[in-house]
Amino acid sequence: MLLLLLACQAVPQDTAANTDTQADTQADTGSDADTQTDTSLDCAVDGVWAADGEGWVWLETGPKHDVTSLLLEEDTTLRVCGGPLFLTIETNGFDLVVDGEDGVLSAAGQWRLLKVIGGSVSLSGITIQSGIADRGGCVYAEDATVSLSSGAVLDCSAEEEGGGLYLSGGSAELFDMSIKDNRSDGAGGGAVFSGGEVLIEQTGFSRNQADRAGGMLLTDGVVLTGVSVGVEENLATNGAGVMVKGSATVAFTDAHLTDNMATASGAGVAMSGGELTFNGRLNNNAAAEMGGGLWLSDEAQVVLDAAVFVENTAAFGGGIAMAEASVSGSGCDFTDNTPQDMWLEVAESGTMLTEGFSCDGTGCTPETRLRAASAPGSSQR
Repeated sequence: MLLLLLACQAVPQDTAANTDTQADTQADTGSDADTQTDTSLDCAVDGVWAADGEGWVWLETGPKHDVTSLLLEEDTTLRVCGGPLFLTIETNGFDLVVDGEDGVLSAAGQWRLLKVIGGSVSLSGITIQSGIADRGGCVYAEDATVSLSSGAVLDCSAEEEGGGLYLSGGSAELFDMSIKDNRSDGAGGGAVFSGGEVLIEQTGFSRNQADRAGGMLLTDGVVLTGVSVGVEENLATNGAGVMVKGSATVAFTDAHLTDNMATASGAGVAMSGGELTFNGRLNNNAAAEMGGGLWLSDEAQVVLDAAVFVENTAAFGGGIAMAEASVSGSGCDFTDNTPQDMWLEVAESGTMLTEGFSCDGTGCTPETRLRAASAPGSSQR
């Protein structure tokens, strides 16, 4: 078992391409460390335990003001018992398995909790919290296989993208997770999924904040499938719940997007290109400008499958607002969206007009037509 334990100093400003700067003070895992030979490890003693082939070795972790850093030098299995325990982990090309029993890992606002380049990581039954970085405040993963289950990502922040999670390339599965109270000064308060393939099941994104994409940003050709995903009470300028950009392909089944707030457009979902198939409910989402439920532009393509739009509000298009985009589908329900269920820009004889519609399960009926100058512009950055 080759583990390198380091104590973190003040927060460096890292980038994805640069090696993280950390202090070189080695922590004690020597002959005085506690051991358990029972391979099941019953978590009778709080702490981080490492499997060594014959049993478990207790790893010393630093106090809150001096967070310990673990640099992996081989495939590693850890168990986290109790907490919060102040530890960050980095691995490059190795496989990491971490499970827990009420386990909590914290970076105490000093550093990112987990950085993974290549290899694989599996976290189960773990809460990770209070990380900070330029990208991926809690977790940064690049071209890796990532599995997160039965845990939480809480109160992490990023200066650029991915307050909670930044996953680029590779593949990821999230099951029974809570992504909550994370922040980004740029995009993706809860998470950024950039490229690769992602499966999310029975997971909630709530109370996350960002300038763009409060809950999650889906971009760079990511293929994402979400089943029973909740996106609630997130805040952003555009795309408070979800933002879809470029060539991303997204399918939600039994999704619930509720109480998200955009200070510009797209409180539930904002799309600038990409493809979305949506089955589920958009309820009580509010945008100051366009698209309380959905704001669609730049040739975005949406298929609605028994989607429900209830009490969403915006200046234009309480349910859906769209420009140079397409929507199709059947079996939808539109109820009490303000000021209209759907609003779109249409070109007629070289003049751009806007048109409002009321919608039901059979289709949409035109209500009002105005010159485009009457509606505010809303760019998605």
